[in-house]
Amino acid sequence: MLWSAAVTALGENGWIGRAKRRIAAAPWNAAAFTVAMVTIALVVWTVTRSWLTDLSTFGFHDWDSQTAHRELVRKTLLEHHELPWWNPYACGGFPAWGYVESDTVLVSPWLPAYLLLPMSVALRVEVVGMALLAAIGAYLLASRFTESHAARALVVALWAVNGRWGLQTAVGHTWHLAYAYLPWCFYFFERARSDRGRTLDVAAAGLAFAMLVYAGGIYPLPHTVLVLGLYAVGVAIAERSLRPLVVLGLAGTCGVGLSAPKLLPVLRGFQRAPRLIDSTESMDLGALVTMLTSRDQNVGSHPARVSPYGWHEWGMYISAAGVATLVAAFILVRGKRETALKVVGAILILLGFGAFHPSAPWTWLHAHVPVFKSQHVPSRFLYPAVLV
Repeated sequence: MLWSAAVTALGENGWIGRAKRRIAAAPWNAAAFTVAMVTIALVVWTVTRSWLTDLSTFGFHDWDSQTAHRELVRKTLLEHHELPWWNPYACGGFPAWGYVESDTVLVSPWLPAYLLLPMSVALRVEVVGMALLAAIGAYLLASRFTESHAARALVVALWAVNGRWGLQTAVGHTWHLAYAYLPWCFYFFERARSDRGRTLDVAAAGLAFAMLVYAGGIYPLPHTVLVLGLYAVGVAIAERSLRPLVVLGLAGTCGVGLSAPKLLPVLRGFQRAPRLIDSTESMDLGALVTMLTSRDQNVGSHPARVSPYGWHEWGMYISAAGVATLVAAFILVRGKRETALKVVGAILILLGFGAFHPSAPWTWLHAHVPVFKSQHVPSRFLYPAVLV
C-alpha cells in the first residue's frame, strides 16, 4: 500500500510527471533554472573550497571558543546522556543553555554531523551547510520579486557568501552564519502576506525566526526583526492595508513560542548580566566604497582608514560591478514593494555608517532601543543591506 502511494506520488501522474510537463512546456526556462542552480553551487564552492582541502585543521581567533561550545553538546549527549544545560568547564561554570552563543547545534540540522563525525569535519559541514542554506534562501526570496533565474542567482552571488561572510567565518564569528535564516524569514513573510497566503507560511516564517534564536543570532535576529518590521510598515503604507503588520505579528508570535525554550533562558541571562557596550565607530563614504570594491580582503588587511577592530569587521567585497548594479537598481527600479525595500536599504546603510554625528541613526538606535544597547560594530548592518 505504501509502495503504491509512493509510485503514484512520484510517477507520471505525480511529481515526476508534472516536472516533465513543465520542462516540455518551457525548455529554456528549465535550462535557465539548471544554470542558476549550478551557479549557486559554484559560488559556495569557490568561497569555501580552501577550507576543504585539509579536513583535519581548526580555525583561529574565535574558533576556539565556538568549537568548545560544540564539543560541550557532543560530550554531554554522548558521554553523560544529558542535555547540555550547564557548562562546568569555563568561568567557574555557567548556564550554557542561557548563553546566546552556546549550544547552538543542539536544535540544528547539523547536530547529526557533530554526533557522528570528527569535530573538524563537523565544523565544515555546518559552515558549508549554512552557506548553502543562505544561498537557497536568497534565491527563493528573489523569486518573489523577479522571474529571472539569472537575477535570482545574482542576488545569491552578491550576498550569500560575499566578502563579509568569508571574513566573519574565517575568524570564527559563527553567529554570523545565522544570517542564513534572514531570507527565509523574508520569503515566508512575503508568501504569507500575499492574497493567497496560507497559515503554513506564517508558521514557516515563525520557525525561521525561532531558528535565529537557536542558532545564536545575537546580531542576525535583531537585524531581521528590524528589516521585516520596517518593510512591513512601508508596504502597509504603500498598499493602505494592515495585512502586512498583522501577518508579521502572527509570525513573530509563532517565532517567540517556538523559540521560548531557548529565548527565555537567554533573556533571563541578559537580565542578570546585561551586556551594555559603547559604540562610537564610524566610517565615511570613501571607506564604504573601499570595503565593497577592494580585492585586498584578508583578515590582516586594512585597505581603508577605519578603526577599531580588524578588517573582518569592515571588509565586504562584492566588486565594482556589484556596487554599480546595486546603485542602478536603487535608482531605476519602481514599484510599491520595491520602494519599501529601497527605504529599508537606505536606513540600513545609514546605520552602517555608525556614529558619524550625535543625531546619526545608529547613535539614536544604540541609545534608545534596549537590544541595540548590547551591540556595537554598526558596519554589520551592511550585510543585510546588500540583501535588501
